Amino acid sequence: MSKEIAGFFAKNGNMKNALVLIPPSAYFKERGVDYDVPEPAVFYYYTGLKTTWVNSPVASNAGWMVIAGKGHYQIIPVTDKKVLTDSINIFKKYPLDL
Repeated sequence: MSKEIAGFFAKNGNMKNALVLIPPSAYFKERGVDYDVPEPAVFYYYTGLKTTWVNSPVASNAGWMVIAGKGHYQIIPVTDKKVLTDSINIFKKYPLDL
């Protein structure tokens, strides 16, 4: 799934400038998506895409988020900082695990 997420940005031409907020694995599992989220450094090493976790000071700078529901994930742009802040607070309810 990490390669698919990175592929989205490679295809849309904004791979170098994108910062993507990715919720914890527990968030995905609760929504029927089997995805063990790698830590941001590992994600970048294998894909070249910069990601952030909810507990990072740079999370509030994310321009994109990955969300999930009913067994599918979706990559959405951040168009409202309040929505980003609210999403970060929701995602923080899930434990970060490696």
